[in-house]
Amino acid sequence: MNNTQVTVGIHVSKLKLDVALLAHGEIQNKVVENDLAGFRWLRTWLTRREVSVAGLPVCMQATGPYSEAAALALTAMGMVVSDVDPASVQAFAGAAPAADCAARLDAVLLARFCAATHPAPWVPPPAAFRTLRAWLAQLHALRAVRLREAQRQFGHEQAGQQALAQHVRDSIACLDAQLRLLEKDIDTHLHRHPALARNIELARRAPAGADGAGLPH
Repeated sequence: MNNTQVTVGIHVSKLKLDVALLAHGEIQNKVVENDLAGFRWLRTWLTRREVSVAGLPVCMQATGPYSEAAALALTAMGMVVSDVDPASVQAFAGAAPAADCAARLDAVLLARFCAATHPAPWVPPPAAFRTLRAWLAQLHALRAVRLREAQRQFGHEQAGQQALAQHVRDSIACLDAQLRLLEKDIDTHLHRHPALARNIELARRAPAGADGAGLPH
């Protein structure tokens, strides 16, 4: 099938990909798992419909929560993923025809938006940047756990539960050791990739959906 007449819209959630295939004005829907098996099954589903994945335009919020793994996998399969701006899609929806199925509204709208606007392809972030981002997210998570443990320790001490407070202090000591190792790994990674260190504000951003992360001090 000629991919110039075919587009795909994908609405991403934590566990599922809601897929709409727009071919020659007709919509077909599919729901797959948001994991490697699901991405492969999507490719199989498209192939069975005589849709070539090579150069296939796909619109999704590639940088949204739970989206990056899918965007990377589909790009590796040869699809041309575009990272859509939700505001642009909403503006387009004002003039778009009614969705074919309310349960598939987002995916169908994305497929129609893709066909009408031909958005620019998404460029995956470098592997070194993705690695740093994941480590920063882990650093942020460990620091949050340490803060909660410190609050628990204070509460036990205030209540006179010294034995329990000591157990928490031991846990905090283990967390501190993990934090030091992680901070050392992050520093080493930044030294190996000077471009990340030069663009430190970009590197500071946590993965989509995270609460944020900071670099080690």
